Amino acid sequence: DQVVVDEAGQCLPAYPVTALYRAKRAAFFGDTHQLQPVSTLTEREDIGLLESLGRWPAPPWLECARAHRGVSTSAQHLSERAVGHVHRLRDHFRCVPEIIAISNALCGYSLEVKTPPRAEPPTSPLLARPVSLIPTTGLQERSGGSQRNGAEADHAIDLVARLVQDGIAPEEIGVLSPYRAQTWLLDRGLRSRGIPVEDWELVKGKGGSTLPSRVAGVVLGTIHRLQGGERRVVIFST
Repeated sequence: DQVVVDEAGQCLPAYPVTALYRAKRAAFFGDTHQLQPVSTLTEREDIGLLESLGRWPAPPWLECARAHRGVSTSAQHLSERAVGHVHRLRDHFRCVPEIIAISNALCGYSLEVKTPPRAEPPTSPLLARPVSLIPTTGLQERSGGSQRNGAEADHAIDLVARLVQDGIAPEEIGVLSPYRAQTWLLDRGLRSRGIPVEDWELVKGKGGSTLPSRVAGVVLGTIHRLQGGERRVVIFST
């Protein structure tokens, strides 16, 4: 009866097609300002597939749905083109005003922030303000097809250590970066300081089977890792 696509801004257009062919109605929920779909297809591979189907050069109606690494399109993009009116969700209940104000300014959301002010006093001097932008001096360098900055990683690790020392539980902290190489530096540095990092380990279940078990600690990863999630404190290493 109805197909619902959540996080449609992160969904490649091809994925919901077979479901849409069979649906009477569809609802897409997503944000084209947030994470874009991840495609491993190169432009050359994309062209090769179109040539094999006799569709190269790509006709205009197909151009908008191509999904190689060099384009930025999603199921949300196409659904917004297909309808006359897009319903915008304006009421915001998640971040305190000072945090969501950054996204509001960058993306023009015109949000009405309904999040109640933070009631409890800060447990660490580092948390005296809802947002802190901290400049660091360091060199950004390529690493395995990604990017990293050792000085910034060290600074982020120092911040986590101070927060834990001030009584913030590691599992209340998220450390995120756009770059996988940076997360590797952060992971190695946090563990060397004795700070637990959230992980999954295999444990013995009934009948000798192995089951995944979550080990509590700092949530660490690229931005996709915490998409839709929440932590009391987030350190973002750019």
